[in-house]
Amino acid sequence: MAEFEAFVGLSVAEIREAKKDGKTMGEILEDQGKDRGETEAFLEARAETKIEAVVERKNLNDEQEDNLRDRIYNFIQKLLDRWFGN
Repeated sequence: MAEFEAFVGLSVAEIREAKKDGKTMGEILEDQGKDRGETEAFLEARAETKIEAVVERKNLNDEQEDNLRDRIYNFIQKLLDRWFGN
């Protein structure tokens, strides 16, 4: 979570407070100067590190790795759509 706080430039408490004030996550990010592209790059870079660790630890074959990547990147896109709109 510390990496996300550093990326956004706000603590979790500050993000929660902004959400209580009615801001969406996309608005919070935009207020901090982050756009969809930057947020996508940040999330995908963090996901890549985790994917590589899972692939190695679970000894996934190529098909399993591709499936995992697809599922995670689809989730990131849905999250971004929810945060920033389509």
